[in-house]
Amino acid sequence: MKPIPLIVLPLIMSASVFAANPASQIEHITVTNTDLENLSIQNYSPELIKLSIHGVNHTLVSFSGLSSKCDGYLELEIIFENIEHEYFVVPCNSRVVISENYRSEVGE
Repeated sequence: MKPIPLIVLPLIMSASVFAANPASQIEHITVTNTDLENLSIQNYSPELIKLSIHGVNHTLVSFSGLSSKCDGYLELEIIFENIEHEYFVVPCNSRVVISENYRSEVGE
């Protein structure tokens, strides 16, 4: 077996980290897999966040969060109501963080 060149190792490791953590399509929102059996969402932005998780509406004020049991779901669809056409699907055991740099697109 040939040894792997050291320059290739970071690329392989980066690809495995990327595969382990689903990507958000929305700027300033990160998604990380956890070992927990629920979805957690933290809003560190100054914005009021309105979102829907499988049809259940939630409102997150600035610097707040929520935790949602999976209830048999492996993945959960999150729809951000204040962003036109934006939603994404995350594994249920994810942590979604809305950073302090996030700004809603409403009114732009």
